[in-house]
Amino acid sequence: AYTAFRLPPGIGAEVGCLAEPVACCLHGMDRLAPTSGTPLLIIGAGPAGLILTRLARLSGAAPIVVSEPNPERRAAALDFGADLALDPGAAGWGEALEQVTDGQGFDSVIEAVGSAATLEVAVERAARGGRVLVFGVAPMDAVARVRPYEIFARELTLIGTVINPYTHNRAVGLLPRLGLDRLDFATYPLEDFQAAFDAQASGDAGLKVEIHPHI
Repeated sequence: AYTAFRLPPGIGAEVGCLAEPVACCLHGMDRLAPTSGTPLLIIGAGPAGLILTRLARLSGAAPIVVSEPNPERRAAALDFGADLALDPGAAGWGEALEQVTDGQGFDSVIEAVGSAATLEVAVERAARGGRVLVFGVAPMDAVARVRPYEIFARELTLIGTVINPYTHNRAVGLLPRLGLDRLDFATYPLEDFQAAFDAQASGDAGLKVEIHPHI
């Protein structure tokens, strides 16, 4: 019984099933512990990146900047609470990031893509004394090039996070405040499970693929 959670009123299964990724994001934010009123950069605006954006807004971090190459996801990031959403492939991206913090870097940086390259960017864009949360799941054999001297000289903190210990109950309670019904869902009936898996693998089916046994 302790692993069963009653959904809040008005929250259906489509949003309720997202309590698990929300719980993972909550655990990551607990470990990052951003200070209210300090700048925060999120690299990646997939479903987890968007949830993290919303949690960052609720934490009081400001300004919140999201770096994401997909225009639809950048628009979603603004909808979820980002102050600015930038295309990392666009000219002037680095200059725009520097303008946000007057060249000081971000006190908190979240890597929500899961690649060595974006981890390198996260470390580069952290402010002196900044904290970098490694949330994205990179391939096990991926290797990032990070200069130890940068960690030393700028007193950076690298933080790992995995799964959702002790945060699921809080995640369920937060569901009404997160606006997750605004995510771009692609819903499939149970008998079309293979099509759902294929859509998820291709990345062409919106932000989140769900299999619904009752449609």
